[in-house]
Amino acid sequence: MKYFTPLQDSEIKDKKKLKQWRIWAKKLGWTGTIAWRVAAGFNLKTEAPKLGNCYDDFKYLQNWDFPDEPTKDCIVFWIPRILPESLNKNVEEQRDLLKKYGQNSFGSVSLLAGLILTHFNETGEEMPMREKFIRSDTCHSDGNRLELDWRHGRLACGRWDWG
Repeated sequence: MKYFTPLQDSEIKDKKKLKQWRIWAKKLGWTGTIAWRVAAGFNLKTEAPKLGNCYDDFKYLQNWDFPDEPTKDCIVFWIPRILPESLNKNVEEQRDLLKKYGQNSFGSVSLLAGLILTHFNETGEEMPMREKFIRSDTCHSDGNRLELDWRHGRLACGRWDWG
């Protein structure tokens, strides 16, 4: 099943939203896909390793205690770039920055992993780029936020414990 389908700008009904996202994408140097149709049922532990290169096929995640909530049918806007001004900030500082871009969350680890893997499959580009990682809204039962990064050409999931 294909869970993440890139959409052409012509397929987006909300032209005002599309225009704003295109402005943000241009500022980040991105001219590719910014909207995706997401199908319900994609999760990190079982579906992500089927979609692409995941570190150790995410076997190490199987006993981790976190809500591995599957995606829901929706359309999401996502630019495969890290906001340059988001580096070296804590969670609250990054949330404040996201609000400037009309967002109020990082996204679930499942949604982000699916977008990242689909982007990689379509372009060959690792996002987040070398030695960077992205936070998610998903937290482990120990309170640490889950993050995603690339290790040795494979998408990896770790725990962010720096606040």
